[in-house]
Parts: sequence; C-alpha cells; structure tokens
Amino acid sequence: MGDAVYEVLVRTRVMNRGSMQVNKMHKKSASLVKAEAQARIIQALQEELTEEEIGAFANVLGERAQQEGCEAAFRLARDKLREYPNSDLLAYTAAQILDGALVLWKRGENDPEREQAWKGEILALYRRCADSGDRRVRERAERMLISQYMAQGELEQAEEQLARLPQEDRERPMLEAMLRRKQKRSEEAWPILERELFRQASDLQSTLMALMDLALEAGDKTCARQYSETAEQAGR
Repeated sequence: MGDAVYEVLVRTRVMNRGSMQVNKMHKKSASLVKAEAQARIIQALQEELTEEEIGAFANVLGERAQQEGCEAAFRLARDKLREYPNSDLLAYTAAQILDGALVLWKRGENDPEREQAWKGEILALYRRCADSGDRRVRERAERMLISQYMAQGELEQAEEQLARLPQEDRERPMLEAMLRRKQKRSEEAWPILERELFRQASDLQSTLMALMDLALEAGDKTCARQYSETAEQAGR
C-alpha cells in the first residue's frame, strides 16, 4: 500500500475514534504507519470476511466439489483459508462443505488412503473451530466433533467433547443419548430422550397457545379452536 495513501487512511481512522490532543493524535498515527503496524492491520483485515461473503464462497466451494471433485474442492478451501487464516467462521463453513462433499465422493470412489487424509483435514478444522473465541462457531464445531468422534468409534474423545458443550445447548440431549447408545448404556439414554420429548412438547404447546391468542385477536374463531385442540393433544 502506498505510504502516503496509507497514512491518510490511518489518520482518518484515528480522528474518527473521538477527541484526542493533536500531539497524541500525531504519535498514534505515526505508530500505526510503521511497517510492522501495517502488517498487523493487514492481518486483522484478513479476518473480516462478512457472513455474506463466506456464504458466497460456500456456494462456490460446493459447486467446485460437484463439478471437479473432492481434490479440487479441498485445494480451493486450502487456498481461501491461507488468504484468511484468522476467520473461524470461514474454517467451520469450509469444513461442513468438505464433509458433505466427502460423503458424496465415497459413493463412487474407493481410495481409503486419500479419504483418511481428507477426513484428517476436516477434523483439524473442526478442532480449530472448537477453540474459537466466537461462541457460535465454537459450539457448532463442538457438536460436529462429537458426531465425528462417534462415527469413528472414538467414544472417549466424544465424551470429553460432550463435557465441553454447555448444559443449556439444545442439541446436547440428542448427542448425549446417541453417545450412551454407542457406549452400550441405553438405559441412560431413555430418560435423556424422555426429558427432551417433554421439553419439546411443552414448547410446542406454548407456541400453539400463542397462535390461538393471535387467531382470537384477528377474530378467527375457527382457527383459534383448531390451535386450542392441537395444543390440548400435545399436552396429553
């Protein structure tokens, strides 16, 4: 980046952050203009892919996998992750697309060595994302890791990962029940699933009652009665 243009951009950013004495503003700007500061800022900018941009890349990645196969898709994902090495959401999204592409690839190919290598790459991405500072990315990755470990028969790792998942996570009961079945502890899965069933039934009933109230406000008694009857059945 041209130094003169860069310095103007930096001074503008510093001024936009609020009031600051002129001497302090000059020192602050000068420190940012240094080469090492430029490198840090460029790296920070590389984190700033928007969700829309990541979504667009996911579409491109999926199309590449369909049209050119897994090898091309993994190569494209690696290139993009090198370009944006600090974007955990990008890493998680790429892992999901590649995971799905690998499932489709397995239907027509038989190359266990390559498959294992690709699985390792996907697992590494999920592991990285499970340590993300972004809670949304972290919890999604933790769920995927639990599923991945169970699929591979690595039940101890799945148990350790489950322990990291917050108790209030809405997908935790199903994952825990699945893990207990894998561990030949089905007697523990029963009450977990029963509690989850009651919770979902209660949520459904509450939603139906809210819809009934809206229907009554709109003067639609027929619709309100239908919601009421359905809510009553859900509560049985």
